[in-house]
Amino acid sequence: MANPAEILHRYFTEWNTETATRNSRKVNPPSTRSLAKLRRASAHLDSVRGLVQDMKDAGAETAEWEAAIDRWTAGLFLISGGWSSPQSNSLKKEDLILLFSLGQLLSVRVPVLKPDAPDKVTDRIAQLEEELNAGEHDPSLEKYLRNLLGHIRWCIANFTDVGEFEFEKVWVQLQATLLLIDDEESTDEEPSRFRKFLDNWFNPFTVGAIAGMSGNLGSHAMLALTAGSS
Repeated sequence: MANPAEILHRYFTEWNTETATRNSRKVNPPSTRSLAKLRRASAHLDSVRGLVQDMKDAGAETAEWEAAIDRWTAGLFLISGGWSSPQSNSLKKEDLILLFSLGQLLSVRVPVLKPDAPDKVTDRIAQLEEELNAGEHDPSLEKYLRNLLGHIRWCIANFTDVGEFEFEKVWVQLQATLLLIDDEESTDEEPSRFRKFLDNWFNPFTVGAIAGMSGNLGSHAMLALTAGSS
């Protein structure tokens, strides 16, 4: 299991050495892998901000977390240490501890992937691609679905750095996309070729995640169906 705060804490811990940050982050010289890690760190930080905002909207006291987000942002972008200074000059130990604590707190808010989910998700992607190849579909929707399936496959292959929180987003997006295609292709006499996937939808998350996921699905599905009717 890995939520955005846990992954970000792991990154900062790896980087928080007494060597120059350009070396601890492996950007001297930069590689595609090290630069991608920096982009993911920025995305996870933005997800953390969103989760803290959700907590605030729910009535939680979040002032300390909000202040810490600014410091984590400064640490991520090396303000004001720069590439020549150690990461510890940009992010203090107590801010690492705060990030670890937030990760533990968010562990009850982020869904957990079932142990057999990666294999089942991979099988489901292959089945959907076979169905795409077997029929004719709206070119724009087909292209979008193929790209989405490719991205889900990438998420599974890079799950250590993606985590459940980001994977849940794309899985919900897949279901919403299939709902849209089903709405476009079904007739009164015959459902679309994708109806069988919707009727037998695979939930890759543990039971504790279903309630939260269904709420997200409702909003995504409504957006998809609204877009399809415009």
